[in-house]
Amino acid sequence: MLSTFNHRMKSFESQLQKTSPTTDTDALAADFVAFKQFICTTLRTMQYQIEWVAREVDRIEMRGRQKILLLHGVGEMPGSGRPRPILFKVRDVNMRDEIWAAKTGLEGSEVTLSEFLTKARHSVFMEARQRLGVSKCWTREWQVFVLGPSGTRHRVECSEDLGEIVSKQSKPTPLAVVTKEPVISRARRGATSKK
Repeated sequence: MLSTFNHRMKSFESQLQKTSPTTDTDALAADFVAFKQFICTTLRTMQYQIEWVAREVDRIEMRGRQKILLLHGVGEMPGSGRPRPILFKVRDVNMRDEIWAAKTGLEGSEVTLSEFLTKARHSVFMEARQRLGVSKCWTREWQVFVLGPSGTRHRVECSEDLGEIVSKQSKPTPLAVVTKEPVISRARRGATSKK
């Protein structure tokens, strides 16, 4: 791409130097349009590649956090303000899963347990909670999940994924669907709100 870019730029510059007020500029304008399309296509390709690399880096970073959890709400010394979360690492993923499964025992207390998400995933999770509501968003095994408009569970990795789900939710639905919510959807929502 770099060699093509340099070649086209040199060609374009030489044509500009050769033009005079009497020269027909149609060929020059056509070259400019083709060059502009080339640049736009190249930039879109690079943007896609950067986004793909960023997602892969995020996945690799999450694999490194598999044995780490965050404990929130544990009191500190009096007068120290809001308690800071405690980050702890366990020896293996099985033990981490056992602790995660036992977190339902913390219900009703001020102490909560959460996964140690990357900055990108945490941002998407917080955005999902803001746009869809706390009861429709949760994390499990380092993935962010949301309930869509029909009660369907979706895995979300970025704001674009969330935007698609929210846009489907805001579209008008037929009256028959609105009048009665499926029983499966209510049961699933009740089960997931405990997560």
